[in-house]
Amino acid sequence: MTTFDYTFPMYLEGITSLADRIQSDRYPATFDYVVGLARGGAIPAVHISHMMNIPCRIVHWSLRDHIHQDISPLLIRELLFSRVLLVDDIMDSGKTIEGFMEFMDVRRSQLTIASLISRKESSIQPDYVHVKDPEGWVKFWWET
Repeated sequence: MTTFDYTFPMYLEGITSLADRIQSDRYPATFDYVVGLARGGAIPAVHISHMMNIPCRIVHWSLRDHIHQDISPLLIRELLFSRVLLVDDIMDSGKTIEGFMEFMDVRRSQLTIASLISRKESSIQPDYVHVKDPEGWVKFWWET
C-alpha cells in the first residue's frame, strides 16, 4: 500500500493557507469558536484558533482507532448557539463529521468545515481543504 506523507512543511503551508482563505472569505464576519475533533483535529484546530485569534474547544469524537464520543452538556449548549468552524485532519469517509452533526442535531449548512485533507469518497466535503484526494494511506507528521 502506498503512503502519502503529510510532512511538517506541508502542514505549515496547509494550515497557513486554510487560515488565510477562511479569513479572506469571512472578513469581517468571524466565528465564536474553532472546534477540533480529537484526536486528529486537535493540532490543526488549536493552530488555526491561534492564527485567527478565536477561542478553541476540543471535542473528543472519534470513530476510528479508539472509539470515543464525549462532549459535556455545558459545551453542547455553548456550541449550539454559536458560529462554529469545525476542524479535522482528514475527511476520509465523512462518518466522523456525520456522527458529530447527528449528535449535535445540526445541519451541514450550519457549520463551516476545514480539513487538511479530504477524499472524494467522503460523504461530506469541507468548505476549506488543503489537499484533495491524495493516493494511499495518509501519515501525518505528528503520528508515530
